[in-house]
Amino acid sequence: MTRHLLPLFALAISAVTGAESTPRRLDWSTAQPVHAAHRTLLVLDTPAQTALRGRIHKSKQATESTLQVAGEPATSPAAENFVDLTLDWLNHEPPTDFQRAIDPATGILRSTCRLDSATVTRTVLVDPDDGTVFIHLLANLPGALSFRVSLGGSDEGEPRIEDRRELILTSADGISAHVRVVPFESDVTPDGNSILVRGEGEALVVLSYATGLEAAKSLAATWKMLGERHDPGNIPADPSRIWHEVVKQRRKSVENSP
Repeated sequence: MTRHLLPLFALAISAVTGAESTPRRLDWSTAQPVHAAHRTLLVLDTPAQTALRGRIHKSKQATESTLQVAGEPATSPAAENFVDLTLDWLNHEPPTDFQRAIDPATGILRSTCRLDSATVTRTVLVDPDDGTVFIHLLANLPGALSFRVSLGGSDEGEPRIEDRRELILTSADGISAHVRVVPFESDVTPDGNSILVRGEGEALVVLSYATGLEAAKSLAATWKMLGERHDPGNIPADPSRIWHEVVKQRRKSVENSP
């Protein structure tokens, strides 16, 4: 696995540090592209920020039902409609010992870093069938995670917050998106058009996106569907169980593939 630790995630031109974030221009042309379900997800992971850009293809490009992790850089991501999800890390001291890795068989992207005395692992997994994106965050010490989740895209519309932990972006002509922020221990705090999580040990962020208003209506049901599929009978669903079942099914599908 060590041979994959070098630049399989590409660095952004600049990163955001400290307790406040300022929008920066990112070099998406060097992002790690992941293709699944008529979609391409671009991943830029840096010590201070994780940024993802999702696009939906109208052509036959990247329409395979099996997830693919491309080894070559992405090209011209701004040419189509897109949705952006960013996680800014709100730590007083910048992360150190940052490393990135990828499992080519499963398409699971992972990075690790040190925050003071804690080790933090960030994992990105894309569902190959519907393109749902899972970002799992885990610290080996309680309360080490503090981050801001923001949603945007090529459409000029502003995201809205619902139920305190959901970010929703609706577009009639572009891409609509739904984000659910699920800390395992603490709570969320709305902050303008973003959601803050402070003093957490483990969290899950789920992004789903689609084109058209009718398709967008189904996005709000993503979390409920995940609970019914992976933790049936429990309300509210256990986010830890959902995450572990998603990972287990992804690995199982790879083992059973021809």
